[in-house]
Amino acid sequence: GCASVSPASVDAGFTGDVTITLTGVDASAIDNLAVAFGCSGVTVNSATANSATTVVANITVAADAAGGACDVTVTGGATGSTAIICANAFTVVPTPPCTITVSPSTVQTGIIFGRRHTITVTASAGCTFDATTTVTFDGNVELDGDPVISGNTITAAIRTRPVILGGKGINTL
Repeated sequence: GCASVSPASVDAGFTGDVTITLTGVDASAIDNLAVAFGCSGVTVNSATANSATTVVANITVAADAAGGACDVTVTGGATGSTAIICANAFTVVPTPPCTITVSPSTVQTGIIFGRRHTITVTASAGCTFDATTTVTFDGNVELDGDPVISGNTITAAIRTRPVILGGKGINTL
């Protein structure tokens, strides 16, 4: 039977070893050893019997894998006759959605002249920006130079459109 799966849960995007501890079966004697995870987005890279009671599966969990619990199944034998199921013993924790904050979230403009401001756009933990990230605003605010992208932060100089040319006095970003 199945005694445990460790770790019992991993985050989406995980790559590494998962140890399955068995009872009443000699894992090292199972021919054609294989491990399957019932969670979608989990790929088994390899499976090895490390001892009579433990099987180690190296897995990759897709970054966008759905969360939830699933079975882990150890199979083997010439016809797959050995099947040990660890029911709902493994859980994938999904990646939370990325959120962004803009600071400051509002900027003021001048009546005759626009104003220059520096803003910071920050993504939530675990999320990053890359070279394909674009920064756009409505017609009352425009970029004033190229934004600087670093990990989960974008720093950008912006210029507001003056009120005399139809700009808003306060611009929400």
